[in-house]
Amino acid sequence: MKKNSLRKQVFLIIHDKHPNKKVELTFRIFITVLIFLSIVSIMLATVEDFRDEYYDYLHGFELFTVCVFTIEYFLGLWSAVEDEKYRHPFFGRLRYMGSWLAIIDLLAILPFYFRTFTVVDLRFIRVVRLLRIFRLLQLPTYAKSLSMILRVLKKRKTDLITAFFLIAVVLIITSSLMYYVEHDAQPKVFASIPATLWWGVVTLTTTGYGDIYPITTAGKILGSIISITCIGFLTLPAAIFTVGFFDEIQLADKKAHHEVISQLERVAALHEKGILTQAEFEKQKEKILS
Repeated sequence: MKKNSLRKQVFLIIHDKHPNKKVELTFRIFITVLIFLSIVSIMLATVEDFRDEYYDYLHGFELFTVCVFTIEYFLGLWSAVEDEKYRHPFFGRLRYMGSWLAIIDLLAILPFYFRTFTVVDLRFIRVVRLLRIFRLLQLPTYAKSLSMILRVLKKRKTDLITAFFLIAVVLIITSSLMYYVEHDAQPKVFASIPATLWWGVVTLTTTGYGDIYPITTAGKILGSIISITCIGFLTLPAAIFTVGFFDEIQLADKKAHHEVISQLERVAALHEKGILTQAEFEKQKEKILS
């Protein structure tokens, strides 16, 4: 019984989506800070002078973070059975190990052990630990906004695919035209249509790195026309998504408004029947409106 109680406490500290106790919040803040610091240490370790001078500190900090993250991973695996999805003591934990968050946790510590026991250096994979910030910052808090974005992508899927297809067609046509105009003047730069696609991409996105550019008069005129006309094509997906997002916001506001009215009507009905006192009615009304 005590074991189950302890496991439940560990589960709430590590996995609870809405931590409200001081110990849970403290743990989340500690892990979040440690994740950021571990990423910073990985970045600093790539600076040769800094790495040579502070190697002992960087290595010591890496040992500390790996120990903490390893303990956290196995505690999370041990306590995962408190979740209904992973209730089975064996297959439940196995299912938990296959979840994307558990995989990220594992990838964050495996490179250290690979480097310790093998010659393979996979330290760069630890950067994926940064992805855990989404859970540590309580992603479910923003679940409504994220689900709204997913709904927009789903509803506007056909329009977005059409827009990207149109962009691809324009990119191929413009790159082909530029190839035939510039190939004779710059056979090495505009060597083929696939090679010219790079010019088309940087032109279409208005990036313009300057490594590939037309030098003939016809090429410059064509490039100018393409640059100006392609701006409109590039903004199509953004415009489609923006319109869809605003539509979802308005729909969500309407639903929320109706929900508030429905709750107020239910509370008012309970008050009229005498189930709620005036004070209770006012309290419930204030709670709903807030």
